[in-house]
Amino acid sequence: MAKGWDLKTMKATVGFTEQGLKGDNNFAVKDLEQQEHGGTIKKKSFIPLDPARGGSKAKPVRPMNRLSQITRIANSNKGMVRGKNKAERFVKSAIHAGAGGYVIGNFDKKTLFRIDSLRRVKRNTVIKKKAIYSFEENRSVRVGATGFMKKASLMSAKKMNDFYIKEAEKQVKRLTK
Repeated sequence: MAKGWDLKTMKATVGFTEQGLKGDNNFAVKDLEQQEHGGTIKKKSFIPLDPARGGSKAKPVRPMNRLSQITRIANSNKGMVRGKNKAERFVKSAIHAGAGGYVIGNFDKKTLFRIDSLRRVKRNTVIKKKAIYSFEENRSVRVGATGFMKKASLMSAKKMNDFYIKEAEKQVKRLTK
């Protein structure tokens, strides 16, 4: 919203801006043009899988699965832990990360798993896990055009005059008290 009374210095910003967003890596804003018109997003290491979104690509990533919430990550691929095979390295990494932690595993593909629970049954460790991100360092991802900003801006434009009238009435009421 524009502030002040001098029309020459008043300005307002419309749309997605980086001001006021948390963190330095605001990819929602930086990669918006590629998402809107189609293109290539560079250096995209983590891509959310359906379970991270609550089971559907159409849903947003759930707050508990957002990258900003992920803190304890153990990588079973990088030799952080020793083991006879991939499965043993994964189990040791999961124990290291603990319940609520995350493990980058390499079974079928590189995947980030959330470790939901760990328990010992006789000599074995039973791990409940959920694959939430596909992981590959610094890959480029080709995205198709979505056009969601165009649709949203057209809907807002239809209501713009009503917005201005409503806000002007608020200003007049506030100033005439």
